[in-house]
Amino acid sequence: MRISKNTIKLREYSIPYSIELRDVKYARIEILPTKKIRLIFPKGLENIDNKKILNEHKEWLKKRIQRIDESLKKIGFSWNKIGEHEIVFGKRYQLRIYRSYYDSVFFEGSIISVSVRDIDNALNYLRSIIYAEFSKKVETFTNFFARKMNVEVKKISIKKQKNIWGSCSTKGNININFRAAILSDELLMFLIAHEVAHLQHPNHGPGFKQLLSSFFEDIKEKNDLLEAFWFISHSSKIFSFE
Repeated sequence: MRISKNTIKLREYSIPYSIELRDVKYARIEILPTKKIRLIFPKGLENIDNKKILNEHKEWLKKRIQRIDESLKKIGFSWNKIGEHEIVFGKRYQLRIYRSYYDSVFFEGSIISVSVRDIDNALNYLRSIIYAEFSKKVETFTNFFARKMNVEVKKISIKKQKNIWGSCSTKGNININFRAAILSDELLMFLIAHEVAHLQHPNHGPGFKQLLSSFFEDIKEKNDLLEAFWFISHSSKIFSFE
């Protein structure tokens, strides 16, 4: 895979983009949650005019970024302000890390204070504290919606994932991304309800939408907010893990 990098001006933002040559049939353009654009071309197209391709899709890219920006502004962010704050369970914080003789975490007002003996382990220690609370929420919300939807959840797993908020399997297993600890309880419940609903309706057809709508009225709004938080999570010190 060969990669080259450059930037493109879209609206008021100068956005990095990369070109990748892969074993694929068709070219595609992606807007990544890391605030970058990726152009993927089939191998053998080394001499393609990537600037021409970008210009042809410039209006689409502008509209896409504008939509993301509008969703970000609903939660007090914008494209160029992602990463300025940490968010945990839907609340905004500044992160402070200190060296100490003992390990502790305090959520005080708008500050997360992490005191650790090993500075290099500070984020992992904080994640372990968040994980303990998050796992309780996930289990409680999953069991609640499983009862309401009359489905059986065999196993609940929390994973560190880069590409999806969550998933379910035909075996009745529910997987939730640890990144979802960035969400408020309301949005986390929506995300979990979405996955549990798939145990009854595998696709996003009318039955699935009707079931989800029986619990939540503003589905489009919540999906827009999930997209905004997805971008924020990838610039977070706490949740931007590999």
